[in-house]
Amino acid sequence: MPRFRYRAYDASGAVRSGELTVENRQAALQALARKSEIPIELKEARASDERPWWQREIGSPGGLGMRALADFLRELASFVGSSLPVDEALRIMSVQPSLKANARAAVSDILERVTSGASLSEAMAAREGVFPPFVVRLVHAGEVSGSLDNMLAELSRHVEAAGERRETVISQLLYPTVLIVAALVALGIITTVLVPAVRPLFEDAGVEPPLIISVLAGVAAGASSYGVVLMIVGCAGLIGLWAAWRTPAWRLSLDRFALAAPFAGDLVRQTETARFSRTLAVLTGNGVPLTEALHIAAGVVSNYAIAAAVGGIQTEVERGGIFSTELQRSGVFSPLLPRLVRVGEETGQLETMLIKVAQTYERAVEIQLNRVMTLLTPGLTIVIGGFIGFLVISVMNAILSANTLIVQ
Repeated sequence: MPRFRYRAYDASGAVRSGELTVENRQAALQALARKSEIPIELKEARASDERPWWQREIGSPGGLGMRALADFLRELASFVGSSLPVDEALRIMSVQPSLKANARAAVSDILERVTSGASLSEAMAAREGVFPPFVVRLVHAGEVSGSLDNMLAELSRHVEAAGERRETVISQLLYPTVLIVAALVALGIITTVLVPAVRPLFEDAGVEPPLIISVLAGVAAGASSYGVVLMIVGCAGLIGLWAAWRTPAWRLSLDRFALAAPFAGDLVRQTETARFSRTLAVLTGNGVPLTEALHIAAGVVSNYAIAAAVGGIQTEVERGGIFSTELQRSGVFSPLLPRLVRVGEETGQLETMLIKVAQTYERAVEIQLNRVMTLLTPGLTIVIGGFIGFLVISVMNAILSANTLIVQ
């Protein structure tokens, strides 16, 4: 169903903006008329973000961005925590001048749906691609448990921390990325400019060119002859990987493989254990029954193999199984989780133990990522520098050899 973006005067004469998801333009006009709003501008919204690519945040969900999402959740939590109704809180947020255009459109659309009778989680779910599914599920859990303000505040902290970790990793990857690009550019110049200029000198002299010149000439010839084919094969491979990633059966197999991979498997397991534990702690701490909390937590976990295991744990707990025992039996989580959950069950402090698990593994993941990134930058610098240095020295030696042939 198409979306229409509008600006209109409301009954008080103020200018409002937002989006409508309706069948056609006429239906959009009728919807505005029912709200006693006079349209100034009405146009169909594009499916993609209309901002230029250089203004978008890297990896942002639906163009909203992790930072903007955290700000939205934090601000909404403060309003709801002050006993304001959700619709009134959204109305105040929608007119704030500091709000970015994409966030304003999302808030206006959510406000319209909430005032039409939808719950906050339903309105957020309707903005497909803007709010991650786990955010929508946790907001729904907050509505069910009557602790929406606490849930929104916890979500804002979680999203903000995740955004900071991602920005740190991206910042640390910038220098290695520049090195790799510089290496590729240098290789391209050597292959396409220097080698074609030097190789004919050896051929004219009837002398076999050095090995490095022959190899680079062969690479250039292969790229020239089969470049289109290689690009097609590469694109087909990427499309195939994307399709496999979108297929649940393939995604389940890939995620199982990720858990079994050395080092990366432990990192994924610890990350998912921390996410699962913190989500479960927030839900159970706000009065959500364990079985319902497990159902929601299964949707928060991004690894399909672990999510499937959580579904099995939920089923067994519903049948009367002991939570810690089922965690231990599943074998997909890091070992500290079932041990501390058992302590929490015996002492009646399950939420506290889950938070300890989350904090432990969040810290462990942060340390491992920092260690990897700290080693990655100098390691890539040495490897790429050595590779480029080897190429330059080899080509310079070949040029000196060619000069010797010319003198002779």
